[in-house]
Amino acid sequence: MYEENNRGFVFGNIILKLLVAVIVVILIIWLFPTKGYINNQIDKKIGVSDNQIFTNNINTMKQAALGYYTGNRLPQNDKTVKMTLKEMLEKNLITEITDNEGKSCDKEKSYIEVTKEKEDYKLKVNLTCKNKEEYVVSYFGNYDYCTSGVCEKKKIN
Repeated sequence: MYEENNRGFVFGNIILKLLVAVIVVILIIWLFPTKGYINNQIDKKIGVSDNQIFTNNINTMKQAALGYYTGNRLPQNDKTVKMTLKEMLEKNLITEITDNEGKSCDKEKSYIEVTKEKEDYKLKVNLTCKNKEEYVVSYFGNYDYCTSGVCEKKKIN
């Protein structure tokens, strides 16, 4: 009889050990944060706000546009050229643009647009992410204070 009780006790021990193992695994999954959570915490600690991330993304697109649209790529005679974020990524002008939550911004609604005006060029950079859409406009051309062939306009007339 002692042996029969011992076998029943071993079976109960196995079930108890499995139950404890399942609880430990659930606690580990619950306690360890995700990658997005860690990135958000790092951004908060170093003082990077949502607006700064968005502004940095727009500036990244703007600098890529200024580097790409030179010489014969510039539109002529009051024409406009447009490039979506998707096209910029395909041409390797920039890397993936993500919002403060680490999610990709809209690749079709986000774009750069260059228009030839009378004396200079107008650059519009539009960025659309999940919860925010903004654009900036700047002017560039060949001015007497430029150190290179093309630069941004310092003040608007």
